[in-house]
Amino acid sequence: MQRRPAPAPRPLAETIGLAAASARLGEGMPDGSAAGGVILGLVEGGGAAYGPDPDSSDFANLEVELAGGPSGVSGHAAKTASILAGRRGVVASAAKLWAADVATWLGPAYLNLGTGDPPATGPAVPDVFSHSWVAFDAAGAVEILRRLDYAIDRDDALHAVGVNNGAATPMPPTLAGAYNAIAVGVDTGASSGGGTAVEVEGRAKPDLVAPGGLTSWATPAVAGVAALARDFLLARDGAAPPAEVVKAALMAGAAKPPGWSHDPAAGKPLDDHLGAGRVDADAALRVLQGGPLPPGAPIRSVAGYGFAELGAAAGAELAWTLDLPVDAGPLSVVAVWHRRIAARTIRGRVGGGGPVVERWATAPRLADLDLVLEREVGGGASEVQASRSRVDNVEHVLLPSTPRAAYRLRVTRRAAGEPWDVAVAWRLRPAGDAAVEPEPEPEAEPEPEPGAASEFKSEPAAAAAGSASTVRP
Repeated sequence: MQRRPAPAPRPLAETIGLAAASARLGEGMPDGSAAGGVILGLVEGGGAAYGPDPDSSDFANLEVELAGGPSGVSGHAAKTASILAGRRGVVASAAKLWAADVATWLGPAYLNLGTGDPPATGPAVPDVFSHSWVAFDAAGAVEILRRLDYAIDRDDALHAVGVNNGAATPMPPTLAGAYNAIAVGVDTGASSGGGTAVEVEGRAKPDLVAPGGLTSWATPAVAGVAALARDFLLARDGAAPPAEVVKAALMAGAAKPPGWSHDPAAGKPLDDHLGAGRVDADAALRVLQGGPLPPGAPIRSVAGYGFAELGAAAGAELAWTLDLPVDAGPLSVVAVWHRRIAARTIRGRVGGGGPVVERWATAPRLADLDLVLEREVGGGASEVQASRSRVDNVEHVLLPSTPRAAYRLRVTRRAAGEPWDVAVAWRLRPAGDAAVEPEPEPEAEPEPEPGAASEFKSEPAAAAAGSASTVRP
């Protein structure tokens, strides 16, 4: 595989931390080429025209596979593919771009929806997917979401899934309702929010946001950063990382756009529209460089992560200590764990006397975990902040500033169950940094020339609801 040059600095690269990461890491900057190269999946709702042009110069030296068969050129797919893996895209040296229409992805190419077979797996299946489509069939969403969560947990695959455009739009059931995927909105907040409507209502989504104006363009940016994070760990450790670790690192390192807020004590670990914040590749890679750190060990770097199995007993915990000798800035901590799906193939007759058919029966399970930050005081501990959602599989603690003290970071479980894998990621920033970005200063209007009329041109409302490619499976 021929290696392509790293993308030149540009607004997207600067906004999502790619330029900063490249400047800091130099030759050590991940580019998607580790272990033969990442396979990127691009799923589009365009029907007969679902893919980019494989012969475009934007994808020189990149193999493009049209998994759904012959495709007309889709302008929507061309742009999402360009952001993800084009000549100036986020992932500079992927091995392959695997493109499919939604129906093919739901069916034999991946999920095997409506059959007795589990989702597809193997070396030819993409490692990281970008989904710039939504669907609103709540009844049909349940099997789709359970199959997707099963595949992510089984294979440590990474799926970035777009929410809908428009701040007033409801959260689409498919695919934003998946527990184990990374749901993506836009960093202006002009996309779906307010929680899920299927498979337990009110779960916090989106998980992350990115620039782009539309969720269709934000989603491949997040998928690309996830691919780079995976690539970094694959090159360093010689094995693909747990998907929970990548998701936790991206969320802990996320920048908080203006207006970001959450209420973890009330069971709202993320902002309604901004999730954990805007993806930041440099911050996420700093988190990954600082780990893994086993439970019980002292935290000695300003960013890092741990990944361990939490015991089955009620009250079981994983803990890390932080002895901070000087005042510091914001501290961001995120815990991520997967929903598990028990599944088996069942054979039976339709209507009691019809033909024998196979179906895939599923039963979901989810541990109820809390994330607690404590300060050691006089031989005891005083709670500083805790995130205690009863329905989510993410928890998020954020301190605006972190005074010097001895701290203890704990993940605990409420009820007895089975052992559960948990990723915890943290990022501590310098004193004086703001936890949430300030509102930008408004630009001054230029004075009109004497005698000239002021001219005003309105732009079309590109972010109207439904402008993401939409299908109803």
